[in-house]
Amino acid sequence: MARRLFLHVGTVKSATTYLQAICDDNAARLADEGLLWLGSAANFSAVADLFGTTRPDEYGAAALSWSTLVERIGAHDGDALVSNELLSLRGPKKVRAFVQALPPTSTRVVVTARDFARVTVSQWQEHVRHRPTGPWADFMGRLTTAGSRDDPEMAWFWRRQDVPRLVKIWAEQVGIDNVTVVTVPSRDVSPDALVDRFFGVVGVADTGALTVPELADNASLGTYSVELVRRIQQRLDDDDRARLHLVLKYLLTRRALAERASDEPALTLTPDQVDWARAQAAEMAGRLDELGVRIVGDVDDLMPRMTGSTAAAPPSDDELLDAAVDALIRLADATDDLARAVGGERYGDTVRAVGGRGRPQP
Repeated sequence: MARRLFLHVGTVKSATTYLQAICDDNAARLADEGLLWLGSAANFSAVADLFGTTRPDEYGAAALSWSTLVERIGAHDGDALVSNELLSLRGPKKVRAFVQALPPTSTRVVVTARDFARVTVSQWQEHVRHRPTGPWADFMGRLTTAGSRDDPEMAWFWRRQDVPRLVKIWAEQVGIDNVTVVTVPSRDVSPDALVDRFFGVVGVADTGALTVPELADNASLGTYSVELVRRIQQRLDDDDRARLHLVLKYLLTRRALAERASDEPALTLTPDQVDWARAQAAEMAGRLDELGVRIVGDVDDLMPRMTGSTAAAPPSDDELLDAAVDALIRLADATDDLARAVGGERYGDTVRAVGGRGRPQP
């Protein structure tokens, strides 16, 4: 039986993809330190299996059932780590059921949290990538209105980013002494600081030996690209959105558009919105202090660093067209890569088949 199970539950957009990619790239090194990591796909597929939200095509051959994950953790005699930021979306009843389904070992919950202004931007972008969403200005106008925490249309945001609420829900099941908040350092601090903080909490002594794979981060999009994705999501119906989920997530946003980010204006808050974000971060820091939760890092990391700028005008048609042309070229590159990988010597037949010109010849 595992001695301790470290459960990294988010928050969403707090470098979780980055940390999971490091775990995947260093599974053998973590094992040398006695820490069992079964892989990102295993983590997400097992939790989806438990809650009945499995997508068979999402996780591939590395998928595990919940019972298998529990069995593997139970058979390990060191520590184990599970990381899945979607657990941060679960309310008290689901969290209680989840904890009861865990193997009978000492459970330690880890919550990562970051600069509240930046996470507001990245959280809205993540929302855009998955479902129909109104314009950025409308979202911020509604979010910064007094009482937005009680607004059903804003509940999705607060459920993901109210750090003290998340800590309280999990502390009710495992005890506040078994919950740790790890703050994500500001951008002017070396990324090694986050690696040292997080992996130090989960018991890895030699954090300097860990490697960071390329494209480990789930990068933000520029203003034009995210508006292009928003309009695509509005055009799709629910069935198409579900069917194209992986293509939109990995090929369109992470490959075709993410590379444009440095050539486009970044989404930012206005000075008034930054003031609002600072007030929210200060209020949450106070509530964390009242809870008495252990914090690794600095609670000041939650305070916005950006100064804000004048609200940008919506992208012009020419700017959107430029983003769309780039996206089409890079999607063509991605299609070529896929066809060569799948088709091999029948590359031409595969491309023609996908293009509706018949099937590959026997």
